[in-house]
Amino acid sequence: MATPTSITLPASQVGEVDEDYLSFTALFEPSENTVCQFGDILLVADDGFHPPLGLRVSSCILAMSSKVFKALFGRKFSEGQTSCGGKGENPRKVKVSDAPRAMTLLCKLLHLQCIDVDDHLSEGDLVDLAVIADKYDCVQALHSASSELLTRLLKGDKIQVVQ
Repeated sequence: MATPTSITLPASQVGEVDEDYLSFTALFEPSENTVCQFGDILLVADDGFHPPLGLRVSSCILAMSSKVFKALFGRKFSEGQTSCGGKGENPRKVKVSDAPRAMTLLCKLLHLQCIDVDDHLSEGDLVDLAVIADKYDCVQALHSASSELLTRLLKGDKIQVVQ
């Protein structure tokens, strides 16, 4: 079977961007949530099971909350070469192999964002949060927030993750 070696476009189409192609390629880009408006990192949580999710976060806040993030965003790793103090216009992508929902909860709590009632945060979500908090060594930073979440869950309150 012969394959074409080149495609010739009419002069009017040279330099134009195909809208269908851009829509198609956007399907493979991780969706993005902004946890921190001035965030200098796009933390892409991809556990290989759930759709990847990009979280715009502040490397400074994460580094202050966790020894692991402090090392990751330090000068010894490429992730830290331009973080902490950047303008935030083009955040640096950093991929982590964690569940997107657990990473979202972790980042929201570390950035002091609301976790409110009514979204059905399950016991499994709290277990995932506990595992990821231990992995990134930020249990101490989450002590008060996690105590409040557990108290509300044990009372039977439904908990909502505010997007």
